[in-house]
Amino acid sequence: MSDRTIEVSAIGRRSDDPDEALVRVSVVASAADTVTARQQLAKSVSGMRTALTEAGIAADRLRADEYRIYEEEPPYEPGRTDDRPDDDQRTHTAVQTVTITTDPASVGEVIDTAVTNGADRVRDVRFTLSGETRDRLRTSALEDAMTAAREQAETIAAAADLTTDGVRSA
Repeated sequence: MSDRTIEVSAIGRRSDDPDEALVRVSVVASAADTVTARQQLAKSVSGMRTALTEAGIAADRLRADEYRIYEEEPPYEPGRTDDRPDDDQRTHTAVQTVTITTDPASVGEVIDTAVTNGADRVRDVRFTLSGETRDRLRTSALEDAMTAAREQAETIAAAADLTTDGVRSA
């Protein structure tokens, strides 16, 4: 008896509402020198983190994403004759960006708490699926695809008066 093969393919799809939100905020501190800017930034970030944890956000849900220090020259003034401003006219700015992972319903409260306690900028808010939810949906979609493929193969086999006896991979 010759080996007969029925080849089918199927797709499984799953979706769900976002169960996680990523809120990115930045804290900014400026001073006449780098050391003071860093110290002010550290104090502000610490205060914001404390306020967020007191509001119920676990410390492991707060992640520092970016840290920058840069020097800014004062804006150009018409009539100024020197090419470079004096050091005492320069500002040193330190910026730290923190991503806060929370549930979607808490985004407004998280932003309010962060801004009230040191955040100067809300960089962005992204609604997404947690890793656990993605894994669950992927597994379910794969199961659906396998069920659909099996049904297709059985339908084709029945139409040809054949039976299926298993799955083979190419």
